[in-house]
Amino acid sequence: MTEVMERAKLSHAVVFRDAACYSAHPHMAVAADRTWLLVFTQAPRRPVVLHPPLDPDFRNMLLRSTDEGRTWQGPEPVPDADATGMECAGLTPLPDGRVILNQWQFDWIDPDGIDLSSAGPDVALPDWLARARAGSVDIGVLGTREDDADLFRLARCNGGCRISVAADGGAPFVPATSPPTAPYSGGYGMRGAVIAGNGDILLPLSDVPHYARIFILRSSDDGTTWGAPEHVCAKVDCEFEEPAPIRLPDG
Repeated sequence: MTEVMERAKLSHAVVFRDAACYSAHPHMAVAADRTWLLVFTQAPRRPVVLHPPLDPDFRNMLLRSTDEGRTWQGPEPVPDADATGMECAGLTPLPDGRVILNQWQFDWIDPDGIDLSSAGPDVALPDWLARARAGSVDIGVLGTREDDADLFRLARCNGGCRISVAADGGAPFVPATSPPTAPYSGGYGMRGAVIAGNGDILLPLSDVPHYARIFILRSSDDGTTWGAPEHVCAKVDCEFEEPAPIRLPDG
C-alpha cells in the first residue's frame, strides 16, 4: 500500500477546521460538471463527543471545489441554516447534472410537552439519551463526565427522510420531497444512491434510530417521486447501518 501511495504521489491537506465545532463523517461525490462536493456533519463542540442521535444541533455542511480539491469554497449548511437535528448525509450525482442530497432529520421537542401514556417506542427522553451514551461501546474513546446528563435537554422523536436537489454542482440545494419510510422507523444513509442499468435510482437506508434493518427507496423518474421501501436485509441479534451501494459493470 505504501508503494502504491508513493507512485500515485498522494498528498494530504486539511480542507476545513473549526475549533469550536465537532466536524465529522464526510461523504464526497463528483457532479457531472466535475465539481467536487463534500458534505459532512457538524455541531458545536461539547465537553464530550456526541453523535447526531444525541445532539439536536447537528446540521450538514457542504464544501465545493472546482479545481479537483486544490481549493475549496464554503462550508455552507445544506439545504439551509434552519435544517438542524440531522443525521449524516449522502450525495448522489445524476447523469443530467443534478445532485441529490439525502438526510434523515430527527424531531427534537421539550420533554414537558410529551404525553408519556401515548408516546411511541421511538420517543427518547433526556434520561434515556444519557443512559444510551453512558452505555455506548465507544465511551472510553469519546470520554465521559459525571454530569453527562446535563447535556440532554430535549427529547428525540421520530422525524423524516429529506431529499434535496441541486441543479448542478454549483447550485444551491433545494428541499424537494420527504419520501415515507413506513413500516420502517426511519431512513438514514450516508453514502448516497446508485443508478441502476434501467435508470432507476436505488437509495439504501437503515431504519434509524434502531439501525437494525436495511431497505431501499427506488425512484423511476429521476428522483421526482419515490416508491415504498423495499426490504434488503434483517437478522435477529444483528444490526445493519450505513449501507454503501456499488453498481457492478454488468448493471
